[in-house]
Amino acid sequence: MSKARVIGPFLLGLLILLGAWLPEAALPVRAHLLVACAAIWALGATAARVAGVLLPEAGWLARAVIAFEVAVAVVVVPATWLGHFGHLSPRALLFWVVVAFLLTRLFAAPASGVASSISIGVIPSRLEKGERFLLAIAVWAFLTLLAATMIRYRYAAPGEIQYDDSCYHLPAVAAWRSFGDLRMMKFPVGDTAMTFFPVAGESFTPS
Repeated sequence: MSKARVIGPFLLGLLILLGAWLPEAALPVRAHLLVACAAIWALGATAARVAGVLLPEAGWLARAVIAFEVAVAVVVVPATWLGHFGHLSPRALLFWVVVAFLLTRLFAAPASGVASSISIGVIPSRLEKGERFLLAIAVWAFLTLLAATMIRYRYAAPGEIQYDDSCYHLPAVAAWRSFGDLRMMKFPVGDTAMTFFPVAGESFTPS
């Protein structure tokens, strides 16, 4: 293993920890964005390494699905436990992301191109190209619709489009930051359910 592969993860973890431990007022906005990007990259690298270890024979698409599930679990499970014991904070959550990232660096990187032990037959090249074309069309249509919707409703008031809106989630983040647990603020309108899970989306907001 090269020195860059050993030193690089520790430098990335150190950057995240510095961003977590330094006072928020002492860091400019660009520094916060840098720490956030580093944390997301570390989380993605952690999930990708675990997915490769669990399914070394799988293709990239299957690994991507497993990696997404692992990434969600890496955030949701510790955030839920920290919230139950009253210790949920950006500092604690970022610390756990760094620990998980460094631990997965100890795993051997899966070898690429490992043949699967399950034979599913040979897929004709014309069908494979057609499948890729349909997938590309679906992704293009989704991104186009998403961009058009964002442009159309960019000045809309919160809650105008959907039942669930930012005035429901943002107070939850404020309460968690103030009390360190998963308590919820109740309003006479909106969702009257109990504390919702998973908490991944809100966990990234105070981080």
